[in-house]
Amino acid sequence: MDQLSIRARQALSSAAALLSAQWIMALVSIPSSNDYETQLAAGTSAEKITTIYDNLSLLITVTLVWSWLATYRFMLEVFDREVKENASAIRLKRGWVIWGWVVPIVSFWFPKRVTEDLVKAKVSRLKEVDPIGKTSGTWWATWVSFILLNNLISFNVITGQASHIQPSYEIAAACMLTASYMVWTKIIKFLA
Repeated sequence: MDQLSIRARQALSSAAALLSAQWIMALVSIPSSNDYETQLAAGTSAEKITTIYDNLSLLITVTLVWSWLATYRFMLEVFDREVKENASAIRLKRGWVIWGWVVPIVSFWFPKRVTEDLVKAKVSRLKEVDPIGKTSGTWWATWVSFILLNNLISFNVITGQASHIQPSYEIAAACMLTASYMVWTKIIKFLA
């Protein structure tokens, strides 16, 4: 198995782990929200309440970081391959393959731009029909929605909202990530 195939499998498995983690958090948030309210009603101060949700709260962060690492390693391999074939096919420099995902503001469109350029470069090189097409917009819209929902959840935790456990946000984030994952796996498989 070549290096690119290994990287693709790592990117796929990390994306699946992130999706699983989000669904676990969404499912755990329902009983945890009830547990939080019960403990609060029993007189426990909000700062001392701990639920299963709280105990698993790092799960998303860990899988998100793993997914980012696996994704950028895969995308760098693809970037190098496509630039070697046609240096002008990609609009952004190599560093944006890594940092485009995390730099504020540009993270809202640089990863999509890099991904679309890589798909177009491979389509052009192989003289194939673009199997991704407009679904990259769906992938990106659902990914950004997932990130924004997760940021909203984190903001509620930091600001100490009455109940920082919001099952509706968690389930919405899981649904957005599921939609994103469906297209993302297609993109990875094509680029590999």
